[in-house]
Amino acid sequence: MARKRATIVDIAAALGLSKTTVSDALHGRGRVAPATVVQVRSAAAELGYVGNRAAQQLRGSRVGAFGLHIPPVVRSFAFYMEFVFGAVSAAGELGVDLVHLTRDVDALAARPPSVDGVIAIDPLPGDPVLPVLRGLGVPLVTAGRQLDPSAPLAHGTIEVPYAERIGQLLDRAAAAGRRRPALLLPDQQFHSSFPEDVLAGYRDWCSAHDRAPVIRELPLHPSPAVLTAVLSEVLGSEPAAGSVRDDGIDVLLCGYQGLAGRLVGHLAAHGRTPGQRFELVSLVGDPVSEMLDERITCLDVRPREFGREAAHLLAELIDGSVAAPARRSHSAEIRPSAE
Repeated sequence: MARKRATIVDIAAALGLSKTTVSDALHGRGRVAPATVVQVRSAAAELGYVGNRAAQQLRGSRVGAFGLHIPPVVRSFAFYMEFVFGAVSAAGELGVDLVHLTRDVDALAARPPSVDGVIAIDPLPGDPVLPVLRGLGVPLVTAGRQLDPSAPLAHGTIEVPYAERIGQLLDRAAAAGRRRPALLLPDQQFHSSFPEDVLAGYRDWCSAHDRAPVIRELPLHPSPAVLTAVLSEVLGSEPAAGSVRDDGIDVLLCGYQGLAGRLVGHLAAHGRTPGQRFELVSLVGDPVSEMLDERITCLDVRPREFGREAAHLLAELIDGSVAAPARRSHSAEIRPSAE
C-alpha cells in the first residue's frame, strides 16, 4: 500500500508548531528563527514531505502559474504596477509564473486561462470577470474585499485597515490643532472596498468629534477646471448648524494616488499652503509626486509588499497550509509631512 504523502499539517503536528510557521520555514519567508527553519526542514525530509513545486509536477495537475486581474479603469496608476512587481517577486520565490489577465470576459470564458490560482486586486461590484475567475475551480484571492453580496466568495482576502488609519491620521491632525477635515474620493467609476473603508473611518471620526463631514467625489482623472471648482467649493464650505465652527477646512484627505500632488499648485491659488496650519494628505502616496514631497503627509500602503503577501496567501491556499476562507491584514504606514 502506498504511503500517504506528508503535508505541512503533519509537520506542524509533529513539531508542535503552527501551520503558518512551518509554511514560512519551508518557503523561506516571514520571520522564522534559523534554528526553527533547520528543525522544520529536517522534519520535512524525515517525514517524506514533497515541496509544492515538485508535488505539482508529480501529480500533473498544476501548471505552475498564478493569474492576476486588475480592473482596467485603474491600470495606469503606479500603485498597481508596484503591486505587480511585488507579486512577481513572490512568484519567483515560489517557482511559478505570474500571468496578467487582460482579455475581456467573453474571451476569458471561451478560453479559460491555465493557472493554479488567481489574485484579483480591488474587486469592483458588478465586474463580470470575477464570476468567470471564481468559476475556474482554482483558489481566488482578493486584495481588498468584495462589496457585492451576490458575487461568489473568494477563498482568501487580504486588505488594509483603512478606517483605522484614517482615525489615526485625523487624531494626529487634531493634536496639532487641525480639526476640520475634508475628504475627496473617487466617484462611482471606482467603488472598491478602499473608498468604502476610507469613508467609514472619516464619518466615524467626524461623528465622534462633532464635525460636519465635507465629502466630494471626483473622476479618477479630473481636469484642472474640475479641481479648481471642487477646491473652491470645499475650502469655502461651512459647518452645519449645531456643530463646532472654526476657521475653515484645515485638513484635506485625498482618496486616490497622485491627487494630492496635483493639488499643491491649486491650493496656492486659494491662499492655502501645506504646512503647520493646513495639512494635505495622500491616502495612497504616489512614489514620485507625493512620497518625496515633504509638504504632503502620505499613507504608505507599501504596494510591493502588498503584492508579495497576496501571492504568498494564494500559494498557501493552493498547497493546503491554510483553509478557505482565509483573511489577512496588510499594514500601511503614516509618513507625516515636514510641516
